[in-house]
Amino acid sequence: MSEEGRPRFDPHRARFELWARDTFDREADAHLDREGTGLVAGLVELWRSVLREGVLDSGGASFTAFSLVLTDGDEADTTDLGVQPFDNRALAKLRRWIHGQPVLDAREGEMLRALATTHAALLPTDGRFPSGWQERSEARRILAEVEEAGGVDEMLERLARLRG
Repeated sequence: MSEEGRPRFDPHRARFELWARDTFDREADAHLDREGTGLVAGLVELWRSVLREGVLDSGGASFTAFSLVLTDGDEADTTDLGVQPFDNRALAKLRRWIHGQPVLDAREGEMLRALATTHAALLPTDGRFPSGWQERSEARRILAEVEEAGGVDEMLERLARLRG
């Protein structure tokens, strides 16, 4: 039990919903794209969707925005990766690394898992539900490392260091 008498947050049992929203048709409702169990699994789906469909090779945002809703018991919170309309150099760089060359396509799973586990490790949960992650500070820390990395192998090393 947590200090407040609530069960401790279990990232493996938390439920996730990945929502997609059409940013071109502002009248369209967001729709449930995927759902499942586990914080890391949800973050994998968020990173995968943003890199495949949410950002263009140029670094501009596409017409689909993604957000992740995490629930654990009575608690729920939402986050995204902070995709901006035009300047997403780090996301575009990741997209090119993963999808731009056939040799790297095979490493998509490895990179997505590393991104998601690092993102989860950076969340300040302290045994409690990770509220306040809308600030996207974890994603910003990861994307700052992408900006500096020279390639996939170096990025994987940087992610490992961030995870501690």
